[in-house]
Amino acid sequence: MITLLKWLIILLFSLLLIALAVVNRHAMSISLYPLPYEIGLPTYGFAALFFLCGFVMAALAGGLRRSGQSLKLHSSRKRVEALENEIAGLRQSVGKPLPKA
Repeated sequence: MITLLKWLIILLFSLLLIALAVVNRHAMSISLYPLPYEIGLPTYGFAALFFLCGFVMAALAGGLRRSGQSLKLHSSRKRVEALENEIAGLRQSVGKPLPKA
């Protein structure tokens, strides 16, 4: 159900972008003031560019979050393994007689 909803949302944004492209075909230009560069694209090109930039930024933010969670998971697994080894050592020492002091 989630996959279907995701595809419907993608389809909706695609149709919106196509409608924007058909309606806004005139050119726009953005000059990068201190630099001698000027970018000229149709209006829908800028819209598509901004959608793409937003997608890339969201993907990078999600990747950074996942990498942080991965580090926490790795350290937790190491801690669990150390505790399991400690439990195994304690179980072995229970079977042996206690050393006399």
